[in-house]
Amino acid sequence: MNILIIGKFSEDQFGFHISDTLRDMGHITYEFDPTLPYKYTKTTVGRRIHQFNHSIYNLLLNSANFRSRRIKKLSKIFQQNKIDLTIATHDFLYPDEVDFIKNKTNSPVVMWFPD
Repeated sequence: MNILIIGKFSEDQFGFHISDTLRDMGHITYEFDPTLPYKYTKTTVGRRIHQFNHSIYNLLLNSANFRSRRIKKLSKIFQQNKIDLTIATHDFLYPDEVDFIKNKTNSPVVMWFPD
Protein backbone atom coordinates (compact mmCIF):
# COMPACT_ATOMS: atom_id res chain seq x y z
CA MET A 1 0.00 0.00 0.00
CA ASN A 2 1.26 3.52 -0.82
CA ILE A 3 0.79 5.77 2.19
CA LEU A 4 1.35 9.51 2.44
CA ILE A 5 2.25 10.64 5.93
CA ILE A 6 1.91 14.30 6.82
CA GLY A 7 3.88 15.29 9.89
CA LYS A 8 7.33 15.88 11.30
CA PHE A 9 10.11 13.47 10.40
CA SER A 10 13.21 14.39 12.33
CA GLU A 11 14.51 11.58 14.49
CA ASP A 12 12.14 10.61 17.30
CA GLN A 13 9.20 12.58 15.89
CA PHE A 14 5.75 10.97 15.59
CA GLY A 15 5.68 10.99 11.77
CA PHE A 16 9.16 9.46 11.64
CA HIS A 17 8.08 6.50 13.80
CA ILE A 18 4.87 5.89 11.86
CA SER A 19 6.68 6.01 8.51
CA ASP A 20 9.45 3.73 9.78
CA THR A 21 7.00 1.16 11.17
CA LEU A 22 4.84 1.15 8.04
CA ARG A 23 7.93 0.57 5.87
CA ASP A 24 8.92 -2.32 8.16
CA MET A 25 5.43 -3.74 7.56
CA GLY A 26 6.06 -3.69 3.80
CA HIS A 27 4.25 -0.50 2.82
CA ILE A 28 5.66 2.29 0.67
CA THR A 29 5.59 5.61 2.51
CA TYR A 30 5.85 9.17 1.27
CA GLU A 31 6.57 11.94 3.73
CA PHE A 32 5.28 15.52 3.63
CA ASP A 33 6.36 17.96 6.33
CA PRO A 34 4.14 21.06 6.10
CA THR A 35 5.89 22.87 8.92
CA LEU A 36 8.96 25.01 9.27
CA PRO A 37 11.99 22.73 9.68
CA TYR A 38 13.80 23.00 12.99
CA LYS A 39 17.55 22.74 13.15
CA TYR A 40 18.85 22.04 16.62
CA THR A 41 21.25 24.62 17.96
CA LYS A 42 22.98 25.02 21.30
CA THR A 43 23.35 28.78 21.03
CA THR A 44 20.91 31.36 22.30
CA VAL A 45 21.24 33.31 19.06
CA GLY A 46 20.32 30.20 17.04
CA ARG A 47 17.24 29.59 19.18
CA ARG A 48 16.18 33.24 18.85
CA ILE A 49 16.58 33.07 15.07
CA HIS A 50 14.36 29.98 15.00
CA GLN A 51 11.77 31.73 17.20
CA PHE A 52 11.78 34.72 14.86
CA ASN A 53 11.44 32.51 11.77
CA HIS A 54 8.65 30.57 13.45
CA SER A 55 6.78 33.81 14.24
CA ILE A 56 7.02 34.93 10.60
CA TYR A 57 5.94 31.45 9.47
CA ASN A 58 2.84 31.61 11.69
CA LEU A 59 1.93 35.04 10.31
CA LEU A 60 2.20 33.81 6.73
CA LEU A 61 0.46 30.49 7.37
CA ASN A 62 -2.98 31.77 6.42
CA SER A 63 -1.94 33.77 3.37
CA ALA A 64 -3.29 32.61 0.01
CA ASN A 65 0.19 32.51 -1.55
CA PHE A 66 1.60 30.38 1.24
CA ARG A 67 -1.34 27.95 1.14
CA SER A 68 -1.20 27.63 -2.64
CA ARG A 69 2.50 26.66 -2.37
CA ARG A 70 1.56 23.84 0.02
CA ILE A 71 -1.11 22.62 -2.42
CA LYS A 72 1.46 22.66 -5.24
CA LYS A 73 3.87 20.56 -3.16
CA LEU A 74 1.10 18.06 -2.37
CA SER A 75 0.00 18.01 -6.00
CA LYS A 76 3.53 17.10 -7.08
CA ILE A 77 3.47 14.07 -4.76
CA PHE A 78 0.12 12.93 -6.23
CA GLN A 79 1.33 13.36 -9.81
CA GLN A 80 4.36 11.18 -9.19
CA ASN A 81 2.74 8.50 -6.99
CA LYS A 82 -0.52 6.65 -6.50
CA ILE A 83 -1.53 7.22 -2.87
CA ASP A 84 -3.86 4.67 -1.22
CA LEU A 85 -4.07 6.29 2.21
CA THR A 86 -3.11 9.63 3.76
CA ILE A 87 -2.27 9.90 7.47
CA ALA A 88 -1.96 13.34 9.06
CA THR A 89 -0.14 13.03 12.38
CA HIS A 90 -1.47 16.28 13.81
CA ASP A 91 -3.74 19.15 12.79
CA PHE A 92 -1.45 20.18 9.94
CA LEU A 93 -4.14 20.27 7.23
CA TYR A 94 -6.81 22.84 6.45
CA PRO A 95 -10.25 21.59 5.37
CA ASP A 96 -9.68 22.67 1.76
CA GLU A 97 -6.42 20.70 1.74
CA VAL A 98 -8.24 17.59 2.98
CA ASP A 99 -10.79 18.03 0.18
CA PHE A 100 -7.95 18.48 -2.32
CA ILE A 101 -6.28 15.25 -1.18
CA LYS A 102 -9.54 13.31 -1.30
CA ASN A 103 -10.27 14.57 -4.81
CA LYS A 104 -6.77 13.81 -6.11
CA THR A 105 -6.36 10.38 -4.53
CA ASN A 106 -9.91 9.11 -4.08
CA SER A 107 -8.66 7.47 -0.89
CA PRO A 108 -9.19 7.91 2.86
CA VAL A 109 -7.57 10.73 4.80
CA VAL A 110 -7.18 10.10 8.51
CA MET A 111 -5.80 12.13 11.38
CA TRP A 112 -3.72 10.33 13.99
CA PHE A 113 -3.40 12.72 16.89
CA PRO A 114 -0.50 11.71 19.17
CA ASP A 115 -1.95 12.89 22.46
